[in-house]
Amino acid sequence: MFDKNKFAKILREIYETFDTQREFSSKVGVSRGYLSEYMNMKKEKPPSPKILENISANSKGMTNYRELMQVCGYTDYLTDDFFDDNVSNKNNKIPIIIRIKYDNENNSFITDPAQEYIHANFKLDQDKEYIAFIARDDSMLPLLGKEDTAIIERCSDIKNNKVYLLISNNKMLIRKILILDNGEYELESLNPYYPKEKSTDIHIIGRVIRVEMKSAFL
Repeated sequence: MFDKNKFAKILREIYETFDTQREFSSKVGVSRGYLSEYMNMKKEKPPSPKILENISANSKGMTNYRELMQVCGYTDYLTDDFFDDNVSNKNNKIPIIIRIKYDNENNSFITDPAQEYIHANFKLDQDKEYIAFIARDDSMLPLLGKEDTAIIERCSDIKNNKVYLLISNNKMLIRKILILDNGEYELESLNPYYPKEKSTDIHIIGRVIRVEMKSAFL
């Protein structure tokens, strides 16, 4: 089923990263009016998969093709019960998480699951919680390429020089964390073409323990 409200929200978030709507529509290969109708929830039918592919390619890491296909109702997913940040690992399956937001007021994470899983090729520790996250860019090459899947072991503690899925400035990132003497954290991309960032305000979702290629999906 086409979720036009969620699709409009994604488009608006991407649009805000461009200088003009003309630039955004030009990158996607459609007219400004076409995108405007979707951002204002005036269309009842979703764009074609080809247009979704173009949106994903120009989203600056804010979404991916898989998420857009789901939101637009093109794919069927396994169903299970997900409530806020309460996800579960059953039968050695790891749930894929599309987005995670940090709720400052309640000091908790809110997850947006894909209603899809990968099957772990290792034994899951029943005392631990795992999620899977699909990389949206190549900032962590050679460890993790775009559309590859990171297996995350949920945790909140930080160890130096380890790779984590985290939230910084309301943005989800996979980065290696360096703990600096002044209490700041340096967020390091493994790809040298991406700059290092410093932050004092990060929220750890979990540590990256494995990487799966796209072939891991069923």
